[in-house]
Amino acid sequence: MTQDMTWLRPHFDAVVETWYPLIQAAYRLYPSLVPLDYFTVEAHLKTLLGARNVQLELNDVAYRTYPKDIFLEIIALDKTNQRMALPDYDDCDDRAWEFKHNMRYWFNANAVGFVVDKSAWHAYNIIVFPDHAELLEPQQDRFVTFGEAITVATPKIGTGLYSLTSGIITI
Repeated sequence: MTQDMTWLRPHFDAVVETWYPLIQAAYRLYPSLVPLDYFTVEAHLKTLLGARNVQLELNDVAYRTYPKDIFLEIIALDKTNQRMALPDYDDCDDRAWEFKHNMRYWFNANAVGFVVDKSAWHAYNIIVFPDHAELLEPQQDRFVTFGEAITVATPKIGTGLYSLTSGIITI
């Protein structure tokens, strides 16, 4: 006796529609990966952070990243910003971890960090490019700067700005 599995077809199609473009892009973009060493990553982070007293946790000796123009293409493909957030349960820290994971898992880029901004009571990402580093708001697929207002949610506590006067960066 065979079981009718046609009910699975729409689910299978949805998975293929979601993940196939990522897989195609990963194979196409992989040759553009740029290797970075620990000291280069640390220098780019310190240049961006300036005199901020932030705990840096660099967990690898060798890093891989893409030039910014290619990262923009990857960010457009990533679906992290399209997921609905559930306040205080499935929110900014989950999106930042998800984006970091997707970049490593799908695109082999480990020069993406997780930022816990204790002063803003918010989490987001930091991307180290071959020549500099920038902050990314993964819930909106946009680069942000220090002092800019957080527009994805109204923090209950904190500055309401991307300030990072105290926090942790894990990369």
